[in-house]
Amino acid sequence: MTFISLYKAITIGGAFFLYAGIAMVSWIFFYMILPETQGKTLEEMEGLFGKFNWRGSKGRKENKEVEGNVDGNDRIQ
Repeated sequence: MTFISLYKAITIGGAFFLYAGIAMVSWIFFYMILPETQGKTLEEMEGLFGKFNWRGSKGRKENKEVEGNVDGNDRIQ
């Protein structure tokens, strides 16, 4: 849907170069930032991705583990 308004603003060639640039930046991001998981066990992948907070799932897991050690002010004793 963006192509028609974009090519009117910067020509058809410019629109293709812009989309190619976005694709190149995306490819570099995925190649450089995300770790390779082929041939790794689930435990190894958990070690790789364990440091990321995917949608707060790690925080919920930690909260369940320390529920018994939290006083009324939500401080760990």
